[in-house]
Amino acid sequence: MKHRFLFLCGLFLPFGVLLGWTGYLTYTSLTAQQVIVAVKGYDPLDLFSGHYIQYEIDWEKTNCRQFPEGYCPKSQFADIPRRYYLPEQAAEKIDRLMQAQNTVSVRFDMVFSYIKGRQPIARMLLINNQKWFDYLNNERKK
Repeated sequence: MKHRFLFLCGLFLPFGVLLGWTGYLTYTSLTAQQVIVAVKGYDPLDLFSGHYIQYEIDWEKTNCRQFPEGYCPKSQFADIPRRYYLPEQAAEKIDRLMQAQNTVSVRFDMVFSYIKGRQPIARMLLINNQKWFDYLNNERKK
């Protein structure tokens, strides 16, 4: 009986921890302040590229007054993953746009869930102030 109890605990404990962690991240992401940070393209020549875009934060084009501190908290954004995952077909189109960002008039922004003292969470990619999928749909209609 004791072995069965330990077996069940060992089996369900990882699922409970994963569920709790996912719930915590979801709650944090949904209740945190939303900030918009300008981003620019970055091409690392990664073998696994194609399902995501890689970006760098462009603090010069970011409105730092939107943060509670009144300045850009660059240190909090220093260690976050700079990949945003997309469907493969969309990632290819958006990656090409990001690489040509200096030659075409396109602005890229990333919406983050931000809580002071915690790691920001990337929520949405904006292209010319539109959600990325709306932008691609509008471009396809033209």
